[in-house]
Amino acid sequence: MLLNKKGFSLVELLAVLVILATIIAIALPSITSSLNRAEEADLEKRKQVILSEAELKVESKLNDTQLSCLRSGNTMIKVDGLVALKVITPNQSKDKNGNKIELCIGYKDNELSIVDCTWSNCVE
Repeated sequence: MLLNKKGFSLVELLAVLVILATIIAIALPSITSSLNRAEEADLEKRKQVILSEAELKVESKLNDTQLSCLRSGNTMIKVDGLVALKVITPNQSKDKNGNKIELCIGYKDNELSIVDCTWSNCVE
């Protein structure tokens, strides 16, 4: 009696599945880490764009009292404030997933920069 030898045996298929599962188990953390780093880099670039826009436009959008308060270094403007002042667009205030970027702009060392958002906010 002749056996048909045209297919793979169950043992061979299981061996291939084990090898593939091992490769995936090794590669998945690396891929996930790369994606996380890419998202973090994208968020940092978006924050730098917001800061650049603020450097160009924010002072011309504020009245003297607001500008004095901001320049004192004791206050900041949140992202929503930058949108309200039309310094940035609502689209620019969100990350690539559509989540609002948490960011505050204020003076630090006589330079407009990204600052801690726990300060008081006198610029509305």
